[in-house]
Amino acid sequence: PPPPPDQQGDATFRTDEAIYDSIRNVFGYTGEYQGAIRPGGRSHPVVVSFRGTQSTSLRNWISDLRFFRLDFDWPVVNITNGTAGMRVHSGFFHAWNATQLKPNVTQSVVKMLNASVPTDSRELHITGHSLGAAIATFCAVDLATMLASIPGFEHVPVYLWTYGSPRVGNAKFALFVEKLLSHRSMRMTHHKDIVPSLPPEYLGFHHVSREVWQHPMQLPPISPTITSRTIYEICDGSGEDLACHDGQCLMGLCHSVSDHLMYFNQVQLSGGSC
Repeated sequence: PPPPPDQQGDATFRTDEAIYDSIRNVFGYTGEYQGAIRPGGRSHPVVVSFRGTQSTSLRNWISDLRFFRLDFDWPVVNITNGTAGMRVHSGFFHAWNATQLKPNVTQSVVKMLNASVPTDSRELHITGHSLGAAIATFCAVDLATMLASIPGFEHVPVYLWTYGSPRVGNAKFALFVEKLLSHRSMRMTHHKDIVPSLPPEYLGFHHVSREVWQHPMQLPPISPTITSRTIYEICDGSGEDLACHDGQCLMGLCHSVSDHLMYFNQVQLSGGSC
């Protein structure tokens, strides 16, 4: 039978805020899907998305990534919740924490979640590509921590979806993110994308899990026009699965910029930004 009237129709996306910080040249927007259907009924997903690196500075940014360091202690240290010993790269952290993104995104998200009815339909999705993926990671940590402390919001699920993300912190930070988000994190990598190789693991960085690795697979010569297909492989929960992206290149250092700019067979470069 067809769904009931309140579950019919396509979802539409409404933008709530577009935020640009001219000092650090970072951009993000917030919005919500209205009319999205999930198993068990209609949902009201609130979305936060962050722009990646601009094309004019992409190669310089990638070059700089090779020399990034774990130079910043996680500012909210609480022995009981496992944050002691967490270190991150200050540049990624401050691109979220010290710009117009944090206060404006937070205000917009709280406003939209307050307006969502019924309350059990609320959920928050945070996403980004490249530099935007690094910012999205810190945003997800901040907002998940904040929502857990607000009565009525403590059960709002927070999902993190990143594409071509660099490493942003050490193994303790990666484990904290995994526990905080209750495994609602997906980090997409593409074949031999250069950016997920950086900053290098040997400098103490460690990826957030769980990785989904997009890569081509050669097929038997069944058809002259179809020689390969795209595989989406769910990797182990370590964040550094050698059977996935991390094990494809010498010393784990891949070099493909073109793979970085192509996810889901779509070019991730528009208007000079990725």
